[in-house]
Amino acid sequence: MSRAYIVAADPESLARSASEFVVSRLEAAVRSRGAARWMLAGGSTPRRLYEIVRDRSDIPWNRIALYWGDERCVPARSPDSNRRMVESTLLADGRVVPASVHPIQGDAPDPVAEAARYGTVVDDPGTSAPLSMDVVLLGVGPDGHVASLFPGTPELQIRDRSVAAVARSPVPPHVGRITVTFRLLDSARSIVVLAAGPEKRPVAEGVWYRDDGRLPAARLRPTEELRWFLDPAAAGDLDRREASAPAPDDPGRR
Repeated sequence: MSRAYIVAADPESLARSASEFVVSRLEAAVRSRGAARWMLAGGSTPRRLYEIVRDRSDIPWNRIALYWGDERCVPARSPDSNRRMVESTLLADGRVVPASVHPIQGDAPDPVAEAARYGTVVDDPGTSAPLSMDVVLLGVGPDGHVASLFPGTPELQIRDRSVAAVARSPVPPHVGRITVTFRLLDSARSIVVLAAGPEKRPVAEGVWYRDDGRLPAARLRPTEELRWFLDPAAAGDLDRREASAPAPDDPGRR
């Protein structure tokens, strides 16, 4: 696995550079395999990236399937809904083929049943193994959580299924959640993590200097490449500590 971080000049540059990376991997998948799978992140950090990607006219949306990494158990029109955020940004212009959009139903009456249903969406029906996502986009919390995989919770240890229900989030909003597990994340080809703001700096340091296994973000092991995109506030002194590091696409760069 190739690991690298990229420090952008500001949040707008972060969104633009990350969007270029995501699109390049989706286009490469379409060229080589005829189709691509993109797993989306919720929260606020990816919003600008989705707007940038939406406004591009060169993306083969008829060949790209979209999946959700996690969802909050809230009504579909709630401001806390990841689905609503994606629909108001990436999907707002209607160019994405509806049949290619596979959201988690956060307002399902039984989250455990919904987690089981979504597992059938993201697992290969022939092998029961997780579908290999070409790109998984993730935000990261100040506690180091990714998707809805929180430090010290039993969901971190799940390896026999790709989707799980979380009874109650330890961070606001304190509601149930439905999340993919490391079983699926570890099968992804590329994982892109977005981190912006000074509250993310301890997480970045924990991942890049200590490889702190207590942080869910430090456990990410895609099959091909892991890329973190940070703004200066989140990066802190990463570049000063690694002033002689190789270029971002060099597999040797941590």
